[in-house]
Amino acid sequence: MFGGSWGSTLALAYAITHPERVKALILRGVFLLTERELRWFYQDGASMMFPTPGSGSCSPFPWLSAAT
Repeated sequence: MFGGSWGSTLALAYAITHPERVKALILRGVFLLTERELRWFYQDGASMMFPTPGSGSCSPFPWLSAAT
């Protein structure tokens, strides 16, 4: 079974629930849904790197965003 990011979480949950059906796991970018990971994703880290669409911070012409 192969999984990345959220898929790795699902693969782990499946392997734990059905160990007789899983021979091996290949996981990359493991996301375990911990409080720290969720905080980074939604508040501290990723939200600062990828601003909300329509906020004007991604506009090639910021002065146009401010006028609207």
